[in-house]
Amino acid sequence: MKNILLIATLALLGACASQGPDYQRAHGSGSEGYSDTQLTKNQYRVSYVGGHRTDAATVKDFALLRAAELTLLNGHDWFRVMNQDTATEAHSRPETQTSLAHTTQVHQSCGLLGCTTSVSPAYSTIEVVSTRDSESFSTTIDISMGDGEVDDPTTVYNATELRAFLADKYGDV
Repeated sequence: MKNILLIATLALLGACASQGPDYQRAHGSGSEGYSDTQLTKNQYRVSYVGGHRTDAATVKDFALLRAAELTLLNGHDWFRVMNQDTATEAHSRPETQTSLAHTTQVHQSCGLLGCTTSVSPAYSTIEVVSTRDSESFSTTIDISMGDGEVDDPTTVYNATELRAFLADKYGDV
């Protein structure tokens, strides 16, 4: 029974560890996820703030993914990145690990008639304090959307193709 419980626990932990970053709408200013602001009829500012599991490249991909979605939602074929800014924020937080040590305690008491010795269990805690350093990334892009043929196709993203590629790369986000 203990082996089954151990295997189930390890499988659950393995599933959590292999889970990638979440593509999601931000639930407030500065929270993890995407947000967008319409600047003009065909221009948007798209931001993606990553969490502690999300690397810089994924944050950039998720900003482009949201730009492709917005382009398609607005009935356009392609978008051009007009401006891009990526920021890194360093975090350092203390971590305390506590463990319980089991020992025995020996008591000896002596009187006029002799000494008695008794042994009883004793417990003590050990705390180790360390810091964990991490980084989080955010990307903001300004995009302009359009339709039809373009003068230089190397300067624009095809929204349908990019959406399909990134959905395949990140598992149907």
